[in-house]
Amino acid sequence: MKTEIISFYSDVDNHTYYSDHAKRLSENCKSLNIPHDIRHLESHNDYRLNCLRKPKYIREMLLEKEKPLVWLDVDSIVHQELKVFDDKEKVCDVIFAYNMTHHEKDFNVLMPKASPIYVNNTAVVHEFLDFWVQQCELNLKTGTKVFDHEILLYKVLPFFFSKLRIGVLPKNYAIWPDEEFKLPENLKPAITIGVSDTPSKENSLREMGLPEKDIKFNLLKA
Repeated sequence: MKTEIISFYSDVDNHTYYSDHAKRLSENCKSLNIPHDIRHLESHNDYRLNCLRKPKYIREMLLEKEKPLVWLDVDSIVHQELKVFDDKEKVCDVIFAYNMTHHEKDFNVLMPKASPIYVNNTAVVHEFLDFWVQQCELNLKTGTKVFDHEILLYKVLPFFFSKLRIGVLPKNYAIWPDEEFKLPENLKPAITIGVSDTPSKENSLREMGLPEKDIKFNLLKA
């Protein structure tokens, strides 16, 4: 794999969940010969505020490295070398994974996941990231309790959908934990997403107004 993985980690609630997983992801990438750059950012000690820094970090890394990159949440597990992202400069501006198969029509499963995200070093991607950053900063001022992912889905992508060359990856690139065995036979596990259960995350989900069953689902609690 040639395309570099980027991520950051910031612990919350006096837990070492994110720093522990940063070490795990780094070792994971090394074992698969995947280039990666995982950095520590000073924590706001608030899950939502840390999440809202993601687009700014991606933008800064793209400006620094001046090459296509792949954002991966730091608590992800990589199962194979991710060569699918290589040599996409001429065909894709961004690439998202979708928790779907070709026959599924449910709107919720057709929406892209928050990780992985491939970003090409193109002018439109810089515009896309600038707008995502602006919308996250505006969200901090309005007090609306959402995360970077909701802003991406409902504010940013609708505006840029017709401007971006969007690549699509299937559900084996965004597997819910412990569901690798539920994949169709033609899909081999590539990336399992991480699901943290810190108190700060739980509080943030509750502030968003999610039903308790959805909060438990997003914390992997029965």
